[in-house]
Amino acid sequence: MNTLKAFETIEKTLKLVPKNVIEKLNLFKYKELIIENDVKNTKNLFVIFCSIFEFIAKEENIKINDDIVINYITLNLTDFFSRIFYDGVFDHKEIFKLPSANLCYKTYIQYAEKLNIDVDQALITTESYYHNQNVLNISRIDIGIAKELNTNWIDCNKGFATSLKNVEHFVSIYTQNPFWSEFFNLYLLYRQILDDSLDFSEDYINNELKSFGIFALVKKFGKLNYVNLKNPITATRFKLFVLTHFKEIYTELIKRFEDEVAKKMKVEDFYETIKKIEAFLPS
Repeated sequence: MNTLKAFETIEKTLKLVPKNVIEKLNLFKYKELIIENDVKNTKNLFVIFCSIFEFIAKEENIKINDDIVINYITLNLTDFFSRIFYDGVFDHKEIFKLPSANLCYKTYIQYAEKLNIDVDQALITTESYYHNQNVLNISRIDIGIAKELNTNWIDCNKGFATSLKNVEHFVSIYTQNPFWSEFFNLYLLYRQILDDSLDFSEDYINNELKSFGIFALVKKFGKLNYVNLKNPITATRFKLFVLTHFKEIYTELIKRFEDEVAKKMKVEDFYETIKKIEAFLPS
């Protein structure tokens, strides 16, 4: 199984990490997703990262050497794990993940060089985004800034610039079909919207508002100049607004997203491709 072989590189990369830390990283959970080959698990973003290259090859009916496919999967996995480990460090103060994040990041760079992918601009884009994310801290908020972030919601995909570069490179060499680069870009944006919607409460506890929360904030307090979410009464009003209007807010977010999809492809084609990839098992 190509995905499992690629995953073995992650295990070798982290072989110097103490066993108790490996357990905290939950690597076994990701390996189980690969081994189980369960359709329901292909909806997991991790499995999409594993299978995207083989899925594209299947859809385009092209044959690619397994070693090349394994290298691309390894590239995506090392990128993926460095990202989630760094997120753990910065979002949840899990400092123990930092050495593992650095090891995966180093391996990602090595595989990018091996595949002759120039990732410099993607790294610059990602680094810049992490220093200036489309995220608001819960405090006294300038509604003008919130509106600007809400307008530039697509910028949140800049955090995925390296992942997008990986797929873009594969597509440019093996298919020359821009549909796949555009689909993957939109797919990651779609996942971000879903995750931000589901994680609104968790993000709020972490003192942050992301795309869903920012959209709701502008919808609720858009006529004001400032709003202070540290004020218990204001915070309660806002959380009750989200709770009672959740479906409406989510529906409007998806409509805004689908308008963006329509600029690149048919909305039906986008959702149909998601169904196909979610039914596609890692081979």
